[in-house]
Amino acid sequence: MFSKVLLATLAATGTLTACNIFSAVALPVKTTEAISTPLVASTSIQRAQLLYVLDGHANSVNSVALSPDGNTFFSTSTDGTIKVWNLSDGSQVRTISGLSGGATSLVVSPNGKLLAAAVGRNIDLCNLESGGEPRTLKGHAGAVRSMAITPDGKTLVTASLDKTIKLWNLQTGELQDTLTGHSDWVTAVAISPDGERLISGGGGSDQSIKIWNLRKRKLLQTIPNQSGQVNSIAISPNGQTFAASTENRIQIWDFKSNQLLHTLTGHTNAVLSVAFSPDGETLASAGSDQNIKLWDVNSGSLRSTLTGHLGSVWSVAISSDGQTLVSGSDDKTIRLWRASR
Repeated sequence: MFSKVLLATLAATGTLTACNIFSAVALPVKTTEAISTPLVASTSIQRAQLLYVLDGHANSVNSVALSPDGNTFFSTSTDGTIKVWNLSDGSQVRTISGLSGGATSLVVSPNGKLLAAAVGRNIDLCNLESGGEPRTLKGHAGAVRSMAITPDGKTLVTASLDKTIKLWNLQTGELQDTLTGHSDWVTAVAISPDGERLISGGGGSDQSIKIWNLRKRKLLQTIPNQSGQVNSIAISPNGQTFAASTENRIQIWDFKSNQLLHTLTGHTNAVLSVAFSPDGETLASAGSDQNIKLWDVNSGSLRSTLTGHLGSVWSVAISSDGQTLVSGSDDKTIRLWRASR
């Protein structure tokens, strides 16, 4: 979890001033560590075996994001670079450098042509095809903590420590609207698969979950008192459930009724990232306790725990075919895991 001191520091960082792309081929560190303890039988993801440890970053890996085609993934670090990797073998494809600071969050457009990076209170859009100078979106008064792009690829949604959510035209970079309603930091956002609804989570003294009609820009419901900062939100691919992580727990909610289905406990420290499998039956969670956990969404049972990272795991993602998990950690490494059923 971000402390107020760290978040204040991130808020003061500058913007990306260049988006220079260098091609590279870097073989990953392959390991045969066995690292998963299965607990519950199911037809979905049961466990995952470690395939590669990638050590190309010089500092903490803050965020990982998968390309829509499932061939590559992106990672960002406090070392001020974004790296592009081959998902199948873990080789490094290229490095995007020239950032004025380390990006804390990444999101890729549905067509795979644009990459948005949160650097301090600004957002920089890198054209992955041309590799030219980025467009810098300015408007937030505090660090951008989380981002999401609508399924049609037209709107970028950003959440900030300035207590607001902003909507941007992804093609022109123009600010479309500002949503207010949180009483303190906005620390997480996610968009439903149909693009109709937005879920936001609060931090600081807010600690609430808010559900919005995204098209009408209208607040629909507030779920208060999450007993801690909402660090991450994910919506299942079928749009039936959503998960929100806080201190050392995860809650799974029914998206239609907004009723709590399960409270998942098992992490011993803040849960920093959550991600659903493509079939919506498995939830991956990553935390400050250096662990990744795989949960059965229907029963709320823990399936397995993946260990090996030597620092907080800031980000976890699951590939579109459900075969590969990617995790990024404070230990400067990225790990690729092969899922099994």
